[in-house]
Amino acid sequence: MTAAVATKGRYAQMSLVQGLDSSVLKVSTPGAFVDKDFSIVSKSILELIHKQTGCNCLSGRIKVVIEDDFEDVIRVDLGQRFG
Repeated sequence: MTAAVATKGRYAQMSLVQGLDSSVLKVSTPGAFVDKDFSIVSKSILELIHKQTGCNCLSGRIKVVIEDDFEDVIRVDLGQRFG
């Protein structure tokens, strides 16, 4: 399951992956992620967890991983020849 949360043209991507003993909710956030953005994303996280478990608790059934989506941190030109 994949969902997107938008804030003024910016998006956070959420992807829920079922594991053997628990599920992992991976949240990728855009650069310059601020507390207002986190508030919006956290509400979406709780809604998704509630849909999956029937409660808003983080009882270990779903692990939440939040990552920054860094664009252009390191750009490698794969067409460049060395030597």
